[in-house]
Order: sequence, then C-alpha cells, then structure tokens
Amino acid sequence: MSVTESYFVASYWGVRKESADQCGRRLTVFLETLRDCDPILARWFRKGDAPLAGGGNEIGIVPTTLTALLGVGVNRKDFGRQIIEDLGFRVNLWNGAQGARGASLSVKCGSYAPRPGINSCVVSFGASTEKDCVPIPLSLLLSVLESMARAWDPDWGLIDSNLHFRTNATTTPSALRAGWAMFLSRKFGLPAGLPPAVQIFPLDNLGSIVVTTGDQFTASNRSHVDLADSITTILQAGVREDLSQVR
Repeated sequence: MSVTESYFVASYWGVRKESADQCGRRLTVFLETLRDCDPILARWFRKGDAPLAGGGNEIGIVPTTLTALLGVGVNRKDFGRQIIEDLGFRVNLWNGAQGARGASLSVKCGSYAPRPGINSCVVSFGASTEKDCVPIPLSLLLSVLESMARAWDPDWGLIDSNLHFRTNATTTPSALRAGWAMFLSRKFGLPAGLPPAVQIFPLDNLGSIVVTTGDQFTASNRSHVDLADSITTILQAGVREDLSQVR
C-alpha cells in the first residue's frame, strides 16, 4: 500500500518575553480554535500518554492546565538545575490517533534569548495511504495556519510537505521559505514580484496568506517545487530582517 506525503503547519516568531500565564492563554486560544477546524484536532494528550476509555489522560483546554504544562517544559542548567528563563517554555502534545488522522503539536514560546531566539508552533499530520483515499485537504491546513496567526501573532508561517521541507533543508529550520502556502506578518508586508499564479488572502490586520497552488502540493511535482523556489527567492530578498531578532 503506497503512502502519500505528510504535511505540517508551522509558525515562527522572534524574541518575545512572555510569562507561562501569557503563553498559556495563547495556547488555550489556539487549541480552542483548532476544535472548530476539524474533529481530529479537538482532543490532545501529552506525548507518551495514550488515550484511555472515558477521556482519561485528555488535556483540559483551560489556561490553568496549559500554563502548568508549559511550566513543566522549562529549560534547566545541567548543574544546579536552575531554570534558564530566557529560553522560555516547551510543550509537546498529540491527538491520540494514528495514520492519516494522527496529529502532533509542538510549541516553544516565551523565549527572549538572542540565540537561538526563535519561538514556534508546529502541527504535524500523519501520512495518508491508498486506504484513506483523501489526503489532508488544503482547507484544513489553511484553517490551522490562520488559527496560529490569530493566537500567536507570528512573524511568518508555512504549510509544507515534510518531504519537500527535508529536500530543501537549510542550516536554519526556521529560515523564511515557501511551500504549499505561507503567512507573512503585516510588519513586513508582501514583497513585490510574486508570481501571478499565487493566491493572496489578507488576514485582517495580521498579515497575508500566500497560496502557491490550489492543487495538492507534492515534492514530486517539479512545477510545484520550482514555483515554491521562486517565491522563496523573492521572499528572502524582500524580507531582509533577522527574524530571530524581531520584537
């Protein structure tokens, strides 16, 4: 049985000092909006915890619970175990499902360290098979990207296939690039010269979402890859700020 490409949605923002409470409120808003995107994104569990009958182990989507989870995910020094405050907080969750309905969530937030200096929110989806028939639709991925933009106020975001992302890897995973679609914050605006084939959707006063193609984006489609590469070149030339230092 052949397996199609798997996809992810990611958002990145630079140094931003926020407390666990502030991050917990943002995470709550994000998870609440994910509920409306698709039923597969309505329930979350800590990585390593399996769903139990009757909803056991399910994470409560309330600020107090999520703030406590973020507080557990602090970075500590090797000696003395003191908290490294400027590295912020981390949390890793999954939706308890496997295969095409599986999804994981990784968040790093509240970091204000000059290096690495990048905060992020990443939702990854499992790969579809012939049995699943329908791969993850662009409409769902766009809804997740919009939810990220509204909850986290990122500098930029990306929808991409894992295969395309890996084969076009850079030394900096959070480096500005194009895939199936991307979000660019209002503070940068859209660079001139984007190909006429792309679709641009303004997102209130937050920024814009740029969609490379309305077709199913795949790393095996040379026209998709070439178009994404051309957009990446334009974006990197037009946005010269060091995004890790924004804010």
